[in-house]
Amino acid sequence: MTETFFRTSKYQANHSTFGGELSSFDFDGHHTMTTMAKKIMKDYAFDRQCGKNIKTIRQYKEAK
Repeated sequence: MTETFFRTSKYQANHSTFGGELSSFDFDGHHTMTTMAKKIMKDYAFDRQCGKNIKTIRQYKEAK
């Protein structure tokens, strides 16, 4: 019987986004869906602002 193996690429973490901060509050087990959603959206907004800042800096450098 022949075996089929699939080659996969080596996993590389994507460090292009912030991902959020961990605090003791994250582990206390008293999160509600609302607090989790707010934390996720806050981190997402930070990522978007960083992306806008990078874009602005690149445009400024290209204009010089």
